[in-house]
Amino acid sequence: MKPKIKDENIPYVIMGAINEKKITPYIKKRYGENMEILTSMIDSSHYNTIDYMDKITGDKVEVKSRSCGLKAYKDTLVGDNKVQEYKKLIAEGKRCWFVFVFTDGSYEWEYTTANYEKNEIEQKARGMQSIRTANSNYKAPTDKYTPFNPNKPHLYILINNLSLLCDVCAVIPAGVRKPSTSIFGTGICYISLPTAN
Repeated sequence: MKPKIKDENIPYVIMGAINEKKITPYIKKRYGENMEILTSMIDSSHYNTIDYMDKITGDKVEVKSRSCGLKAYKDTLVGDNKVQEYKKLIAEGKRCWFVFVFTDGSYEWEYTTANYEKNEIEQKARGMQSIRTANSNYKAPTDKYTPFNPNKPHLYILINNLSLLCDVCAVIPAGVRKPSTSIFGTGICYISLPTAN
């Protein structure tokens, strides 16, 4: 049995649910009418690794809500657990995308071996690893909760590798921390939905 949603996670789960509802028509238009949502905030399915699956092809889409604009940081992130899931799926011939709902629009990145390697080369050119834990100047907030786990490995995707999906902008409910360079360092948008890890 998966754990109950913690009270401090609820604003983040609400944010994800609101933004998934807003983006669903665009998900279906872009990736196919057979895409169905696999997660819900009313049960523990919100802990699922992936948000949408095509009922026919098995293709997947994971949506990440962000509390910042696209160009606020040089990269954005997804948990490496999702990347590992996508690696297995593309080996089976499935197509997989990450969709990021920022405050100024929604952007996509298809997970392919070529796209992953391109991102990795570009990150190395910046002196960064594409899979990493939080940067060393990250300090956990003391005033409010954040679901971001700085010790969990994440894939950092450069913003310039994202493509515009649609003009749907993230809704940020009360209780969701907005990124701040004094707390989060530079170069990364840390707000994401909680995971089971």
